Amino acid sequence: MENITTEYWNRIWDNISNRKKSLNVNNPIKGYVFYKFDILFKKILKGKIRRGMKLLEIGCGGGDWLVYFAERFGVEVEGVDYSEQGCKLAEKKLKKRKIKAHIIQEDVFKLPSEFLGRYDIIISMGFIEHFENPALVISRIAKYLKEGGIIITEVPNMGGFPGILQKFLNKKVYNFHKVVKKEEIFEMHRNLFLPLFCDYYIPVGTPVNPGGSLVKISILNVIKIFCKMIQMVDLIIPLPSSKFFSPYLIFIGQKANSQNSGKQVC
Repeated sequence: MENITTEYWNRIWDNISNRKKSLNVNNPIKGYVFYKFDILFKKILKGKIRRGMKLLEIGCGGGDWLVYFAERFGVEVEGVDYSEQGCKLAEKKLKKRKIKAHIIQEDVFKLPSEFLGRYDIIISMGFIEHFENPALVISRIAKYLKEGGIIITEVPNMGGFPGILQKFLNKKVYNFHKVVKKEEIFEMHRNLFLPLFCDYYIPVGTPVNPGGSLVKISILNVIKIFCKMIQMVDLIIPLPSSKFFSPYLIFIGQKANSQNSGKQVC
């Protein structure tokens, strides 16, 4: 697995900032992915998240998920990211939506001691897979969470078709990811969290960076059309998620003491 530089992420967020993108949580056609995540989160987190709780996003560049949780659940949001451009984009989006938030440009592993046990919810949406030892990352992130707090960990399904496609279209980006399987993400959390959800999610999708090749971009666009058609069918007749085709793998758990953790299975 290759190391990712701050410059790489700054370029990524620079490119994204030039695109028009909205959450579209309530529009399943324009915002299918966010719509599906919203269904899952409302179901799993019902009764577990209350207005005024504190949420921290690890790797908050862009700010979309901070906006979502602030508006959907009424929580107080904070985010940390070591990319200057990612933080600026997050601040811009939050300000536009008139959401008060604290964005910290820092290495998440260098946060001061006052952050320990501070948060009710911690989310990381595509973060831990960029490290050689994701389990260690989770154990360190968990220290910022209160007892009984909620963790949401999402990674792209690099062990299935999305990973195969990413490797074919842009191997350099693929090499920035560690393949994480369902059994592995469960084991990474097992000693610290009671699982509420652990599975692949969404029938098909293409969370893929094709690079600058026009041919490869064209190939990805054709595949996206087929995926979009399947997604529209899913809105009418719910389709199953799978370890081969699903684009995401998600763990949602509740922080527990050692004698209660690891008893349930996904």
